[in-house]
Amino acid sequence: MPKAAAKKEKKKKDPNAPKRPLAPYMFYCKEQREKVKASQPDISFGEIGKVLGQQWSAMGEKEKKPFLKKAEQDKKRYQQEMQNYEPDADE
Repeated sequence: MPKAAAKKEKKKKDPNAPKRPLAPYMFYCKEQREKVKASQPDISFGEIGKVLGQQWSAMGEKEKKPFLKKAEQDKKRYQQEMQNYEPDADE
């Protein structure tokens, strides 16, 4: 039997590090999830994701524009926070 590969130690995430920016699709999901749940209360969590994915795919660029704009603003926020962020010297 082959030997198991040595486990690589995972780098610990700094809890003070800025949160990464969200994708446009995630902004859409945050906004629409409750609406889908309300319209289909017996639907499972995974099925909600499928419905949201299908809705997102069916949308045109014009409909996606507000979410793209939110994502761009969030990306700018992240970049600004990363410029001001100094990691702990311990790590």
